[in-house]
Amino acid sequence: MKAFPLEREIQADLHRRLGRIKGHVHGVARMVENDENLPAVLRQILALPGALEKIRLILMRGHLANCISHMLDGDERVELEKALAELEEFLKDAGNS
Repeated sequence: MKAFPLEREIQADLHRRLGRIKGHVHGVARMVENDENLPAVLRQILALPGALEKIRLILMRGHLANCISHMLDGDERVELEKALAELEEFLKDAGNS
């Protein structure tokens, strides 16, 4: 399957999100090294899966949009955006159950 590049704004968003996750992981590592309060460390770790899930959803949505949108005209692209938004909501809900 041919790969389609993500839009620049999506790439920039992903880069920012990954940078925040990287900083968060480094912060958790410092907390462990400094023998900080374990419940505080665990609370910080709990934030990571949600951040990674959001990146997964953004990547999946971008990939699907790129794979399909080049075959559609303007009205069909609007419908695609609606369908992708519905799919994204479904996947978010499924991930929370």
